[in-house]
Amino acid sequence: MYSSAILNPILVLAGAAVVSAAVARLVKTWAGGLVAIAGVVYCLVWALGSATAGASAPSQGLGAWMSASGLQVQLSFLVDTVSAMSMIPLLAGVLVALFYSLLRDLAGDGKGWHSYPLQILSLTGLLAIMLGANLVVVCAGWGVFVVAGYALLVSYGLRPEGRSGAGTFLAIGSIAGFALLGACTLLVRFGGGALDWAAIPEPAFRSDFFWLLAVALLAMTAQYPFHGLSSRTTARIYPQVSVIVSVGPVMTALYLFLRVQMLAAPGSGLSITGLFLLFGTVTAAGGAILALTSDSPGAVAGFANTSLSGFAVLSMGIGTAMGTSATLFIMACLPLLVVATAMAAKSEDERAEDTMAHSPASSHRAGTNHISGYILLALAMGLPFGAGFIVRWLVIAALVDAGSLFYAAIAFLAS
Repeated sequence: MYSSAILNPILVLAGAAVVSAAVARLVKTWAGGLVAIAGVVYCLVWALGSATAGASAPSQGLGAWMSASGLQVQLSFLVDTVSAMSMIPLLAGVLVALFYSLLRDLAGDGKGWHSYPLQILSLTGLLAIMLGANLVVVCAGWGVFVVAGYALLVSYGLRPEGRSGAGTFLAIGSIAGFALLGACTLLVRFGGGALDWAAIPEPAFRSDFFWLLAVALLAMTAQYPFHGLSSRTTARIYPQVSVIVSVGPVMTALYLFLRVQMLAAPGSGLSITGLFLLFGTVTAAGGAILALTSDSPGAVAGFANTSLSGFAVLSMGIGTAMGTSATLFIMACLPLLVVATAMAAKSEDERAEDTMAHSPASSHRAGTNHISGYILLALAMGLPFGAGFIVRWLVIAALVDAGSLFYAAIAFLAS
């Protein structure tokens, strides 16, 4: 059991972060990027293998690492289809973003040796939540993600608005962390002291737990709306940051929602569905309006992804099997959609800079990126038969199926 646990993606990524920092600092930045990419590729292959296996595996642990009053906490990880299927899209999006970073480093436009280890460390925290078999590992994973994500944003915050974005991220992440800690504390108290997900009885999932969980999940998914409402934040300037510090929390919220839905009694979380529907509708509609009224493709990209995150929140408030299917599809395509549109926004920034510099060669290159960027934006914003269109159609269909016609009508207008 020890030999299999030591190859867990969380531990592999933690080691990759350390090695990447050393290699990037002592050798070349791009060499550290290769180490980071290798770590993510291993985790992606591992997750694909776990998803293909299908059956749940027992918790893998490295033994007790915390003990108090006879209560032992194990550094244990739960490998099942839900965790694997949550990891795969996130890892794929991060992998694309890392390749983008590597290409920029090779072109001499990198952002320093500390970029790769901080990205990998942030991802490690997210995977700890998705693979954590007990509540302590889940809460610790969120703490690692917030600290590493804040450091990552600060390292990219070369502009004043970037530093402001880092402060916003830390504030929202702290709210989510305290709410998640409170919700987990209630589970331990009313679950007979059980720390493992599998050992928590159904009666422990009380209404007060669901309200705290709702605060945590809404704070996680609020990363994109708050970033999008800023004129230009770091998360929209750099694609490699977008997929981790903005999409990562949304994917984590969707995973936690599915995990609790599996363990709690059917219908026990109905008291908070209205909150998800209201927040999701406002976010989806607000993001769509701001995208339509923006005159810059870079701003359109940020607001389109904000609207998309609103549809993700809407899917959590539907409460039907069709709503769950919509949630799963959103998880499958959200990271790649966001990194693609963020790359389009970055290309638009470069096109504007090249135009101001009056460079014919660079203007030709930027013009090509400009055209491809518009295509990516159209697919994300709902071009028929594109991924963005399918996401919106599934959510609207699930709302109609659940009888939420008012929210379905607003979602249709926002699509």
